[in-house]
Amino acid sequence: MRPASRELFISAVEGFTVAGAQCTVESDRAMLVHKVETYFVSVGHFEEFARAMAIALISIAMCRRAGRSFSVYEEDFQPWVHLAARLGYRTLERALRAADPVAWRNASRPPGLATAAMGRVAADWQARYLERVNAWAEASVYPALAAFRSRCVADTKHGPIAEPMRASTTLLHGARAKGTTVRNGSSRNTPAAATAGAYSAVPGDRRAASMDTGVSQLQLGGGKMSPHDPRRALF
Repeated sequence: MRPASRELFISAVEGFTVAGAQCTVESDRAMLVHKVETYFVSVGHFEEFARAMAIALISIAMCRRAGRSFSVYEEDFQPWVHLAARLGYRTLERALRAADPVAWRNASRPPGLATAAMGRVAADWQARYLERVNAWAEASVYPALAAFRSRCVADTKHGPIAEPMRASTTLLHGARAKGTTVRNGSSRNTPAAATAGAYSAVPGDRRAASMDTGVSQLQLGGGKMSPHDPRRALF
């Protein structure tokens, strides 16, 4: 995520509302509202869930690079912790504060390695670092999201919203997708728009929303999901 776009992303997530969404095809608005009211306790619960999901996924992406230095951690990761706090998402805030990427990165590097190594040496310690990030996400962030799901997602006869997860998985593995019909505010490429686009998809629809390159490069465990990973049933 570029420094120049960070505040735009934060503002988009913090101010995301269904009412503020813009649809390329206006008739899609009724479909969007219907989906929200069908699968969530209320529109407000959907908006809360969408914000929490965006904060969590972006934070995990930022954590991957935040280990480079304490200044990078402060600039790229901490703003999302502060946003969770402002929105009153205490469980998610605590989960994000449990991250210690600078220490994890230092612990993953071989002793005496003063500068960035290349080749196999770099690949090995970087893999160990990402394992620590993934372990934190599994232990702290996903359970926090599961709590949001329990509170916000409606218990309906339709069961879990499964198919749109494929769109989110596409984003997680770096594919810049095209064709979303939902925007929030004036910017198409925002995490809130991506979340809204994923939620408004219908079964069989493989469209995904575009996100900033830094966020779209997020990868978690090679695409494997823990049995407790809320991404299994959130959508």
